[in-house]
Amino acid sequence: PEMKKAIFLLIAHMCTAPALQELRAIFTHFDVLNRGALSLSHFREVLFKSGMASLQVERITHALDQDKSGAVTWTEFLAAALCVSVCRNRRLVEAAFSVFDKDGDGKVSLEDFSDYFALGDEREV
Repeated sequence: PEMKKAIFLLIAHMCTAPALQELRAIFTHFDVLNRGALSLSHFREVLFKSGMASLQVERITHALDQDKSGAVTWTEFLAAALCVSVCRNRRLVEAAFSVFDKDGDGKVSLEDFSDYFALGDEREV
């Protein structure tokens, strides 16, 4: 599950879809303190008011708060929203997969991940 979450965070960072504007509007609507993060307690309250069951609310908030900060950042929110749409779009799943499968063998190995993240470090230097 942690690798899946990391991949959706990567997709969130790479996303340029028009839906971003709508998602940003939703996020900023609930970011009442204008902190760039949604309080988990406030987010739980919103989910409860929408009629969700307690267990479902807890599953959602647990999945959203990737860094266990007690808040949902824009990237965490975006990754969760994209999870629903990306999983249904084979082209996007394949694009995300190809980011890691640099040798094109149809498999993502530890070496592929290592190569990707090493490149990331070089680009930052």
